[in-house]
Amino acid sequence: MDSIIDYLDAAKDRQGFKSDRRLAAELGIGVTTMHSIRHGRHCPDDDVMTQLAMLAGADVQAALIDLNIWRAKSPKTKERYRDIKRSLRGTAAAGLIGATVLISSGNSDAGTHAMVESHPPEQVIVM
Repeated sequence: MDSIIDYLDAAKDRQGFKSDRRLAAELGIGVTTMHSIRHGRHCPDDDVMTQLAMLAGADVQAALIDLNIWRAKSPKTKERYRDIKRSLRGTAAAGLIGATVLISSGNSDAGTHAMVESHPPEQVIVM
């Protein structure tokens, strides 16, 4: 998501809320604060952004990075946060590719077997 409006609208859609007033109540903020957030005059705090991301079904880490991009004063700092967000996406993609390879190998327990085989029995922790 690229803007706070994207998060607000996604949260409302996903939760079936018809108004910003209902979303504000769910987030525990006032309607005036919600209006200021929607119109870019105010950024949510970290806790509100976390809850908003969860309501929207968005990645919380990416949402907090977006929040810091919006709050950053200098273009250099904004770009650093964008780099962090790109690396987060790369890490997630690598994990997804790894999981896909394990599953498509025909052995969904391949990762577990590899872990068990690489540790002596007294060090294996079964969850």
